[in-house]
Amino acid sequence: MTNIQRTFIKLQRNLDQYTNSMDSLNESVKSLNSSVNAMSDSLSSNIDDLRAVTDRVSKTETNLSEQDLIKKERKSCDDKICNRYSH
Repeated sequence: MTNIQRTFIKLQRNLDQYTNSMDSLNESVKSLNSSVNAMSDSLSSNIDDLRAVTDRVSKTETNLSEQDLIKKERKSCDDKICNRYSH
């Protein structure tokens, strides 16, 4: 076997190893991409859930504030009525 043939065989092996490595890397990248997409979907879902909860909390706080104002108004009216009749 000549030096050229040995070199060619060596190059062929290196090329095969390189091709296998690239195939393996490509599969790893595909897997990573799937994982990132799944995490992205999960984060989007969590963000949507947080927005819904924030909206419900805001509405609840508004309702509580309105109820508090109504109670204060009633108390103020009751106090005025009581003061009017106590004299």
